[in-house]
Amino acid sequence: MAVNVKQDGQTKEVIIPVTVLPEAPKPIPAITVNFATNSSVLSSAQKAELNKIAKYIVEEGFLRLVVHGYTDSRGGVDNQALSVARAQSTADYLAKLAPGIDFVVSGFGPSKPIASNKTDAGMAANRRAELSLW
Repeated sequence: MAVNVKQDGQTKEVIIPVTVLPEAPKPIPAITVNFATNSSVLSSAQKAELNKIAKYIVEEGFLRLVVHGYTDSRGGVDNQALSVARAQSTADYLAKLAPGIDFVVSGFGPSKPIASNKTDAGMAANRRAELSLW
């Protein structure tokens, strides 16, 4: 940025460097939404949490969100399709609260567990959608 500065009775143009913040190199984790077995329906508690994060997203001016869906390793359903449905239901709900946001939605089925699928608690933790800000 150029600024005119008066010095010793003369006007000189001085260049002032402007600091530009770089774009985030990867998404910033924001919230994890958990789901019931074989479901992609958001609970009222999860909607309340998403309401809070949507307010933050709008206030801070985020324009892109990444939502990844996951499942536990339990069979009986198409886990890949279910993981995408979880991510999409999360994105659809947020899109109503924060219009104009660009969403990247994908599902990973049971391929990236964060806990053991050998316990009920572990399976519950793996049934999730993760929202990241970009």
